[in-house]
Amino acid sequence: MKEKTNVQHVKKIVLIALFAAITCVFTMIHIFPSPNGYVHIGDCFVLLSGFLLGPIAGGVAGGVGSALADLIGGYPIYIIPTLIIKFFMAFSAAYIVKCFSKMNLTFIGKLLGGIVAEVVMVLGYYIFDALIYSGFIGAFATVPGNLFQGGIGIVFAIIISELLRTSKMDKKLF
Repeated sequence: MKEKTNVQHVKKIVLIALFAAITCVFTMIHIFPSPNGYVHIGDCFVLLSGFLLGPIAGGVAGGVGSALADLIGGYPIYIIPTLIIKFFMAFSAAYIVKCFSKMNLTFIGKLLGGIVAEVVMVLGYYIFDALIYSGFIGAFATVPGNLFQGGIGIVFAIIISELLRTSKMDKKLF
């Protein structure tokens, strides 16, 4: 019994590292620049981390992967805020999906979880940017890019997670 538990822990650690790496790579793929950095598709994998790994493991994977992208990409001022914001994105998405799954409403949970998670992201960066740009008016310039990024993240995360679910790969891997 103990050996199975150890294998499960190792598998979970490997999946967290894998999702952190995937999140980092896709965060570094720039769609276009924005006032606070760039718009990317990494949010898709932050959400997928939450959907597939659960609140804590998904939060760690999404937060660490996104923060690594800021470190590697030359945005050191954003490393800590990104770690916190992306953790809570994945955490909230996973928690909502978990609640809706109990009612057999997983798709609705993913949609609502994605929306709540992206609101967390937009508000989190808006507040942080207001602090570093010395005001809420200047920080508002970052909102449209973050909304666009969040919308794309939701759409792709739901599509990929539903493809994994219908192919039963989610059960085989997780």
